[in-house]
Amino acid sequence: FLYLKKHYGLLNALFTESILRINKISFILLFILLASLFLRIVNLNISMPFIGDQGWFYLSARDMLIEGKIPLVGITSSHTWLHQGPLWTYMLSVALLLGNFNPISGGILTAIFGVGTTFLMYKLGSEMFSKRIGIIACFLYAVSPLIVFFERMPFDPSVVPFFTILYFYFVFKWVKGDRKFFPLILFFLALLYNLELATFILFFPFILILVYGFIKRRDFAIKLLNLKYLFYSLIFLTVPMIPVLIYDFSNGFKQTIVFLGWVIYKPFSFLLNSQQANNLESGSSVINFILLNIQRIVFYPNEIISLLLFLSAFAYLAYSVYKEKNIFLNTNTLLLLFIVISLFGIILNKTPSDAYLPIIFPFVIYIIAIFFDQLLNLRRIKYIVVVTIFILFSVNFYSAYQNTLKPDYQNRIKAADEIIALTKGREYNLVGKGEGSWFESFTMNYEYLLWWKGYPPSDEKVKLKIIIKEEKTGISVYKL
Repeated sequence: FLYLKKHYGLLNALFTESILRINKISFILLFILLASLFLRIVNLNISMPFIGDQGWFYLSARDMLIEGKIPLVGITSSHTWLHQGPLWTYMLSVALLLGNFNPISGGILTAIFGVGTTFLMYKLGSEMFSKRIGIIACFLYAVSPLIVFFERMPFDPSVVPFFTILYFYFVFKWVKGDRKFFPLILFFLALLYNLELATFILFFPFILILVYGFIKRRDFAIKLLNLKYLFYSLIFLTVPMIPVLIYDFSNGFKQTIVFLGWVIYKPFSFLLNSQQANNLESGSSVINFILLNIQRIVFYPNEIISLLLFLSAFAYLAYSVYKEKNIFLNTNTLLLLFIVISLFGIILNKTPSDAYLPIIFPFVIYIIAIFFDQLLNLRRIKYIVVVTIFILFSVNFYSAYQNTLKPDYQNRIKAADEIIALTKGREYNLVGKGEGSWFESFTMNYEYLLWWKGYPPSDEKVKLKIIIKEEKTGISVYKL
């Protein structure tokens, strides 16, 4: 932190304008942050999502704290030869240590990051765009139902927006001529990779900007040809990757070299696939997946209003970039580049995975905030726009709050208590049945809860088998 403060002034930049200053913006910002905190914390002990994959990280963090087993990688990805990075395990271990291993402490951690991201949407948005755009973006981000859902879930994708918005800001500062931010760009790319492999999409706009800068011989690129900055850049990139690199040396470099080759191959894989109908079908399902989640980000109750608002905002951004094409890489151009590449990357992957969604959260919100800001300049509809923004805020707040009433975590706690009652103090094995039970992590959330309650399943085969089955109607627990 001292290094960042000395060389970047980053800490001062983030907190120069104190929210405690008595003015209109401060009151609005304080109100938004309190709303953001409320939606992310209220009923957390009832409705916090707690799936099997989360259980994997909880067990990994527990073993790290108690047994000193420091993981070099995280859970396997959808491509089982690849693992997620270990960073979320490290972060979660801090929360569990402070929370005495209470599962809710992980949800509090992601909620804090969510409130922090809400503040960054204002603070960094005010610098990159304008103060009004920053406050509108903050306003919309705080209550977006899908964003709130993710930031109540103690899972690796949930903190991605926090690091994404900082990464985008560092790219903005670097392109504007401050080369000191270049090492931080690489540092945050490595952090994002260590959180969620899907964030590798964000590497591509950075590479395009860098290559373009060298071709056009722009100062922000040419001035990087300096041993001091190249050395700093290498250090900043390498340090977060140390655990993964240690793992790779004994595992055939699957996480780095093989992964990079797969990323290069993936966009062209459809050329080698003769089943064009399947490609079209999978592409269509991914587009539908994106449209559905745009609705959940923008305006939960109505798909048409959500898409109309998003597409109008996107069209306006594209038009403003075209109109200002003589201005080299302005902020709107950067935003358009990042959102287009992120969405295109999701489509090319042909997998409707929720892991990709947090990447686009800040970009979608900023696009809509810019559109509203432009509409506010039209005097005849200024007050209509203000009312529309407040309706969006109110309706999304209510939708997000309603989602906090679904007893997800509470049902899993009840299932754990039923298991304990069935065992009557005897050793037992926990066996998953039904849809999803073929995944190794299916029962891991229950394993952590049972360990936390003092009745963990046996690591060895024993006679008593407790079956756990998840269905749409609820969770079934019974003895085999």
